[in-house]
Amino acid sequence: MKFSKIKLLILSAAVLLIGFSVFVVLKTERGKPARTAIKRQWLILTGKLVSVGEHRLRIECRGTGSPTVVLDAGLAQPRQTWDTLELREIEKFTRVCTYDRAGLGESEKPKEEKRTSELIVRELQTLLKESGENKPFLLVGHSFGGMNARLYASLFPEEVAGLVLIDSIHEDQCEPNPALALDEQEKYIAQLRDASSEHVDILESCREIRRAPPLSPVPLVVLSSDNNLLSQDKYEQEMHDKIQKSLAQMVPDSKLLVVEDSGHFIQRDKPDVVINNIRDVYERTKKPAN
Repeated sequence: MKFSKIKLLILSAAVLLIGFSVFVVLKTERGKPARTAIKRQWLILTGKLVSVGEHRLRIECRGTGSPTVVLDAGLAQPRQTWDTLELREIEKFTRVCTYDRAGLGESEKPKEEKRTSELIVRELQTLLKESGENKPFLLVGHSFGGMNARLYASLFPEEVAGLVLIDSIHEDQCEPNPALALDEQEKYIAQLRDASSEHVDILESCREIRRAPPLSPVPLVVLSSDNNLLSQDKYEQEMHDKIQKSLAQMVPDSKLLVVEDSGHFIQRDKPDVVINNIRDVYERTKKPAN
């Protein structure tokens, strides 16, 4: 009888706690649908919506192993851009994390009107630390996410074991086509200062990576599309091919792979190629340094 009363007291306390939590959520999330507010609070309680300062970022990790694969998406892309990869395949050999940058997906909107790659990188470092994810990381970056991955590896080399760059952008793309008229060049530069709904200043981000220390020698694979839809003319296509080659020259023993019959989103068009090369870099991180 005494045991039953204790169980009843515990159950009553749990019900009151849940009820109070829902009340607090609904009170503090006025103007939002109740379901959205409760889901947001649940993500916070389960450690999937994590504070990185004045806002929270959504992170999802699964699997076990080291180094942990961290996927950084292209400009204005939520973490669902990686769904075509079948993350279970990566989960078979190590831990893998996806996340939404500020203002995307289920992450909160930032207060800053302008954001740059370095700010994003420092928020990612805080996110991984506060989420309890263990170093080192194998960073996989698509497009703008590739520039973030490079900058992370430059600023925090002790935290990065390897890199996979998927049709990554490059700081040289901040230079307009010299054949364009002056007003067209100025228009191009202006677009780089506010490139997307993320309010990313690409121009300043390019300056940041130019100032960053060179990459430490780590296993690196550069995946380049052979049909880049972002390249609108011959100059842009030639620039794309040139920068992909230069990315593969940043560290010794790197690998450049031109992915046939693929557009800019290689993870969507050729997911097996991406997974196989993530696995390749992962295995190379396990080999002792010469």
